Amino acid sequence: MATAFNTTRSVTSLVRSLLNDGGPNGALVNIATISRTANVVTVVTAAAHGLVVGDQVVIAGVTGGATSFNSAAGTSFAVLSTTPPTTFTYAQAGGNESGNPNTGTASGVGTGALFTDPVLLPYLNSAYRKVQRALANIGQETFVVDDVLIVVPAVSAVDPSVQVVVNDSTAPPNQLPTDLLVPEKLWERRSGSSDNFQEMVDLSDHGGLPSQPQGSQLLFWEWRTDGLYFLGATQDNQVRIRYQKALPDLTDGSTTILIRNAQDAMAYFTAGMAGMARGSPLAKDWDAAAIDALEDLIIRATQREQNTVRRRRPYGRRGGMGTGSII
Repeated sequence: MATAFNTTRSVTSLVRSLLNDGGPNGALVNIATISRTANVVTVVTAAAHGLVVGDQVVIAGVTGGATSFNSAAGTSFAVLSTTPPTTFTYAQAGGNESGNPNTGTASGVGTGALFTDPVLLPYLNSAYRKVQRALANIGQETFVVDDVLIVVPAVSAVDPSVQVVVNDSTAPPNQLPTDLLVPEKLWERRSGSSDNFQEMVDLSDHGGLPSQPQGSQLLFWEWRTDGLYFLGATQDNQVRIRYQKALPDLTDGSTTILIRNAQDAMAYFTAGMAGMARGSPLAKDWDAAAIDALEDLIIRATQREQNTVRRRRPYGRRGGMGTGSII
């Protein structure tokens, strides 16, 4: 299905062009095991290979087997499938057999002689988070999740000193969502009912929860120490959460980048960091180009959001940056 989202490979390929890292056979990776079954060869490499489906790979130096596993001179194999970080397959006619372990190398054509995807991923994820923070700070709705439901169980006895917390370590299914950064709004209803949800009062910046006996409703909530705190209630209540999320890190060349049209800004930031790590004099130029590309994204997002009235949350939320921050 066609989509406006790009993959990690679209960015790393641009980064390698900026860094002039287009080795003809890519980086060499040692092969740990290799075998052929039903005309499909499975390769397990000794280190991350960074290949994605459709890449061309050159196999060389493998010994053993009645049919050679190696690429003929000047040819390569197309990658059929990958199981990151160390397994991939390619098609080759031949009997079912194995090559000698720990012989041979694999090299991805066009994937870089030095800056392979695994090498670039830490820099790229840093760039990804930088773009996320910038866009979240101006309120872009890409980072908002709604209608996530948990159940806050009833307290065992009415006691104004009791509070109930839901956080990352709460037993599933009532722990916080793993991608939650900052809660925005909460609603409640009796658990197991089809009642309308009633919005709860956020006391995070208003002196915290009051001291009062529990009733049938939670009524209030407070966000502190990376947890949702409640007075509790005399019955189980279902809570609906609306929150700001963090996007998951990119893991390989086929991972989808969940910010539209961000590849230029991310590529320039990545090239700047990778280049700086190796003393490139162009690192500052790439960083400046990244800032320009990011400003274009911010302007476009601001124009889309500017007709919506927003209330900025104060400093002190999760990560210490307010609702717009993404760490």
